[in-house]
Amino acid sequence: MWRRPSVAWLALTALTALTALACDDTTHATVAPFLEPCVAPYVDEGLCFRITDDGQPSRQIHRGLLYFSFEWGVTQRIRYTDPRDDEVLNCAPDSTECHRVVDADVATRLPAGTPFTLEFRSTEASHAWLRPGSHGLALRGYDVEATAEVSAAAIELDAMPLAYRIDVELTGDHAVPLRAVAAAPL
Repeated sequence: MWRRPSVAWLALTALTALTALACDDTTHATVAPFLEPCVAPYVDEGLCFRITDDGQPSRQIHRGLLYFSFEWGVTQRIRYTDPRDDEVLNCAPDSTECHRVVDADVATRLPAGTPFTLEFRSTEASHAWLRPGSHGLALRGYDVEATAEVSAAAIELDAMPLAYRIDVELTGDHAVPLRAVAAAPL
């Protein structure tokens, strides 16, 4: 037999739900499907996430998303919060920010062959962004497929004190996610 809930029970339930919503300290954001070369006075050269909090302009984060698994070509929706005290030590010492990712969902997966450009803007000699790799190039821990000609051009540009770009495309292969198709000064 169904009994009508009391007004006090309904009020307590509503208050509990509102309190839980008000105490939710998580932020919803979108992580771009590509990493970006980044350089800052307080950060060693590296690859940064491009992250956009809901309703805010996008920004770069260098090595600051705990429990997050990046995948080239995949836009992800995340929910994050500040790290717990015991997790702060897990943040890289050169992180620009540090957040604990609570959950992540794939929002969009770009198809193989999707082109984009990596811009390397530091003008110091010998950037060391690139080195020869088993598939042509290695970009800060990521294998990049490239012809001998493109590899040589990219490594030559990387050793010069000028800004340059590498045009790449997604391969669809997790082991070698990128293919360099051209390298040129900016």
